[in-house]
Amino acid sequence: MKFATLSHLLNQDNLKFIPKSWIKDNMIVSPEIEVMGTKGHITGLLLTSHQKMELPKEVVRQRILDAALFIQNELEVDVIQLGALTTSVTDGGVWMTKQNEYKCFVNHGDSYTAAVTCQAVSKALHLFKKESSDQILAIVGAYGVIGEAVSKIIVPQFKHSILIGRKKEKFKELEEKLQGNFETTVDFKTKEADVIITATSHPEALLKPEHLKNHAIIVDVSQPPNLSL
Repeated sequence: MKFATLSHLLNQDNLKFIPKSWIKDNMIVSPEIEVMGTKGHITGLLLTSHQKMELPKEVVRQRILDAALFIQNELEVDVIQLGALTTSVTDGGVWMTKQNEYKCFVNHGDSYTAAVTCQAVSKALHLFKKESSDQILAIVGAYGVIGEAVSKIIVPQFKHSILIGRKKEKFKELEEKLQGNFETTVDFKTKEADVIITATSHPEALLKPEHLKNHAIIVDVSQPPNLSL
């Protein structure tokens, strides 16, 4: 079985680090590599995070599909691993599986990311000698693929959780799946939280100093990052 990763640029500066020989038309395509006996390619779109969020979804999806078909037909790949916004734009790859001309397997790393996020929160609390049952948690992007998985696992562990998202109507399904003491809101109430997790696809940094409580623990797994420097 042969694989390919399919992602995109975070910003135009990324091009400085990509060999010119990898640039092919509207794509980035590496030479064939081998990882633990499995052969494949690193590929990506020449679109930045901002462009993927600003362009119409249909346009971005078509660019992803065109790239996937090139990978499938020209590189003879069996499975494509979606990365960053290629995951969210295609509904976790579900949209791709509904395209008749696409025959490959498709997956993404969101489940792994959710597990690592929960582990990072646990380690951070242990490091600072804090108990989750005494802390207030905020999750930005709570109803997204990663946010929902994280919420199901750790919300019951906290004293109170603030689940934040942009669309109020999307919280209903999430609320039915959760246990514990929590609230859902479209307000950016992160300053009340002792622990903040961000898991969004927003193209710009959302968390700024004025949004943070002193000594808050922040786990930012968004792509691009949500934490401003």
